[in-house]
Amino acid sequence: MYKYLNESISVDEYFKIRENNEVLLEYIDGFVYMSPSPSTEHQRISNILETKLRVFLEGKDCDLFHAPYDIELKSEKIDGTKIVIPDISIIYDKAGFIPAP
Repeated sequence: MYKYLNESISVDEYFKIRENNEVLLEYIDGFVYMSPSPSTEHQRISNILETKLRVFLEGKDCDLFHAPYDIELKSEKIDGTKIVIPDISIIYDKAGFIPAP
């Protein structure tokens, strides 16, 4: 992951940058980071893992999403704003899950 900007910005400024940008960007505590494209091996492993997880989770009350999919991490245990793009996300507790438009 590479720092996209060398200055701290607000989350609103981050969303404005995202509107006009095709690059996958993450926002962590005021800083914007760009993730490089994954390697071929990374994609192979991610695909295998997702397939195995999907089979394992079949029939369970959860959702599995693969990148690119923004996840905002919020908890009383987490300081600051963190909007990340994990390779694979599994959502069990949907109480705090708000799908993006």
